[in-house]
Amino acid sequence: MNTLTIYTKPGCTYCAQAKDHLKKLDIAYEEIDISQDEAKRNWILSQGHKTLPVLYVGEKLLVPGGFNGLKTMRREEIMERLS
Repeated sequence: MNTLTIYTKPGCTYCAQAKDHLKKLDIAYEEIDISQDEAKRNWILSQGHKTLPVLYVGEKLLVPGGFNGLKTMRREEIMERLS
């Protein structure tokens, strides 16, 4: 199974909501705070993202739209994309 990575920054309400949503769905994730990792911040920007959170499975975007996209997905859909 692949790892779900959520890119966040401190004080981001949508980031907190996305993490809470994943916890409610019992889906494990790795969190990367882009304010603490300049290389990851630059990579996120190079991918064209201007807002957070951003959710990836490996190098593939899980869903566009950050938290708003995530909350439309069922647990089964997310798990399928992680397999």
